[in-house]
Amino acid sequence: MAWLALRRISREAKRRQEETQRRQTARALLEVSRALNSTLDLEHVLRSIMAELYKLVSYDSAAILLLDRSKLAMVAHRGSDLEEHVPTEFDLEEAQAANQVIQTGKPLVIQDTVSDERWATVPNSQIRAWMGLPLRVRDRTVGVLNINSHTPGCFSVEEIELAEAFADQASVALQNARLHDVEVKQIEQELRIARDIQLSLLPSAAPDVAQLDIAAVTVPARQVSGDYFQYLPMPNGRLGIAVGDVSGKGIPAAILMAVITTALRDELAQNARPADLLNALNQRLLERMKATHVNSALIVGIFDPPTRHLELANGGMLQPYVRNGKEWTYVPVGGYPLGVSHRISYDSKTVTLAPGSMLLIASDGVVEAQNASGEFYSFERLEALLNSLPLEVTAQQVIDAIIAAVRDYVGDEEPADDLTIVAVRSLELG
Repeated sequence: MAWLALRRISREAKRRQEETQRRQTARALLEVSRALNSTLDLEHVLRSIMAELYKLVSYDSAAILLLDRSKLAMVAHRGSDLEEHVPTEFDLEEAQAANQVIQTGKPLVIQDTVSDERWATVPNSQIRAWMGLPLRVRDRTVGVLNINSHTPGCFSVEEIELAEAFADQASVALQNARLHDVEVKQIEQELRIARDIQLSLLPSAAPDVAQLDIAAVTVPARQVSGDYFQYLPMPNGRLGIAVGDVSGKGIPAAILMAVITTALRDELAQNARPADLLNALNQRLLERMKATHVNSALIVGIFDPPTRHLELANGGMLQPYVRNGKEWTYVPVGGYPLGVSHRISYDSKTVTLAPGSMLLIASDGVVEAQNASGEFYSFERLEALLNSLPLEVTAQQVIDAIIAAVRDYVGDEEPADDLTIVAVRSLELG
């Protein structure tokens, strides 16, 4: 009966060992899964895979090699052997074992490299057992996970199966990285197209109006956010100026920008006052904007040369600034952006641009520019800058001063939004 008891004890010990192995395997695979879900840093994920594999499979070194035309490039490794004896890139023809894995798409285990002719011996290598697992992306073998040991015949069937599971995880990481690269390239291409559309819509030069000195600029952020401005020549020498900011990014925002600039000129023929123009545009574009879940801030000013009156209507842009005399003050004209509701009705304000007076229209990219601490440039800083400028300053000098101040404030931070400024100075005739 004693032998039966010993047998039961042996079975129980084996069962516990197998259960421990299963828990360790599950835990290691869970850590790899967490790494896959926490970052798109391929090198970090691959290092994590090899580190977790080491807890389950005894090896002295391991590497992940990716196929690059006729070469294999090492993109991640663990263990000092590889740093000392193996190049980071080598010809596929010279790596017979890895080449077989690439060609067949099947695992290959060499329990004794010395006696196996498929093993291309690396000078001074201590590797005596080698395991190669295919890395597949969309049914195509793109690389090899190789595992090396100084001890011949060391890889068990269980360890080979475990290594295959980790190779599958590495394949998932590669697939994720490649999909991310494709997505990034598509986004970058879309942004280039959108940026080209945006820039093509901007006026190449300011209009020639005897009573006005006009300057304007759009400083693009890395991502297209939809800033635009337009000059609108009108009968009897009047001039319209429009500055807008479309919500959203990419090609949809750029297309809406093109639609709005076209509609602006079309509606201007029927609506000669800024408030009427915004009301007409809102009704015309509302359904389209709602369908695409975007809207557009837009401010329109119309200047009448004989009276020097500037009539302004504003749908969601920053309130404009005017300097009549020595101090800059904002014009209290505002409203909701186009595309929010059909119930919106816009009003207008009229200011007089006497000789020496100035008008400034800016997008929110100016006051919302952030420094490294996340602090906005702010209205207070903009107003302090404006009031520090000399009275004789030109429209272009105002713009240059604002851009320089904002750039100095944000430092090396990447701008999150476009920065658009239109400055108008009223001139003395004669």
